[in-house]
Amino acid sequence: LGSSEITGTGGTLVTGPPAANPLIHSGNISRPALVGASYANMQFSDTIYVGMSVNAPFGLVTEPSNRDYAGSLLARTSKIFNMVGSPTVGVKIMPGVSVAAGVQIAYMDAKLKFGTPFDSNVFFNGNDYGFGWTAGLLVEPAAGTRIGLGFRSMVEYELDGTYGDNTAGFGFRLGAKTTLETPEIVTLSITQEVSPTTRVLGTFEWTNWSRFGTLPITATQTGPTFPFGVVAAGTSFVALDADWHDAWFASVGFEYDLIPDMTLRAGVAYEESPIQNASERLTAVPDNDRIWVSGGLTWAITPVMTIDASYTHIFIDDANLRRSLITTPAVFMTGKAEQSVDIISLGFRTKLDDVLAGLFGG
Repeated sequence: LGSSEITGTGGTLVTGPPAANPLIHSGNISRPALVGASYANMQFSDTIYVGMSVNAPFGLVTEPSNRDYAGSLLARTSKIFNMVGSPTVGVKIMPGVSVAAGVQIAYMDAKLKFGTPFDSNVFFNGNDYGFGWTAGLLVEPAAGTRIGLGFRSMVEYELDGTYGDNTAGFGFRLGAKTTLETPEIVTLSITQEVSPTTRVLGTFEWTNWSRFGTLPITATQTGPTFPFGVVAAGTSFVALDADWHDAWFASVGFEYDLIPDMTLRAGVAYEESPIQNASERLTAVPDNDRIWVSGGLTWAITPVMTIDASYTHIFIDDANLRRSLITTPAVFMTGKAEQSVDIISLGFRTKLDDVLAGLFGG
């Protein structure tokens, strides 16, 4: 659940005093999203484990509630759906040391729409499958201390789809594509037991967001576009500039076993935004540095069923932006974004071997 509102402050798209111009206010551009994830693990021997995860590491849904505000020329609707399955094999190579490696089998579907106020959309949509890999190391150098190091590789998607315009009397569809690379991620985490019932946790994560630079849209067939006229297949005729930066995330938290069947958790984190300048900030993603505050619990309600629940509030710094129309760089808007995010998480865990044994009397 997010709250994000952009107010235009100047530029060629903003005219007249703000109070007299309702078209400068986007309303809430954030949309509620339900994100699922599933994890499974099976032990084959004392030293070999096989796991499978299915989750959505990257995603986006934004659309202004005032779809006719001035900034809709820069972005009206943005949607990215990303799903990744990662089969993984882990091996305990010696007491206190385990390694793991896996593959990423990924799918992405992306849509981006631009719209003239009170008019139709210019849009691009495309989808593709991609592949990558993961690796991890877990070390227990002393009783009560666990150190984990993880790596997730880049995945490249060649989003093949359509560039078009819905304008009455001028509508067109043109085969088009762009290439998008999701960033590499390196994660270091430490868990330290300070008493039989209390543990302190820390995480540091680095993300190679500089991979998100410029997204050129290339025609895959010869045909008309607006306002570029007829373009030949293989021609890159427009581009979305981002030029983001590598960024980091750091968190600290604790766990406390209130009773044998219930553990309480709380933590705080700081996340550096990959967007550091107003010209890099998309109206669809007006991100900035943020602080996370979280609390939650784990409750073993039966010997084979555990519930995890948490609540997180994200405080995001106000963000200035200056974006140009991708088809006409001289047309631009400056603005300010005010935003925050609330996340509610609920998970269930079970031991399938115990469940199957109970069902079949094994």
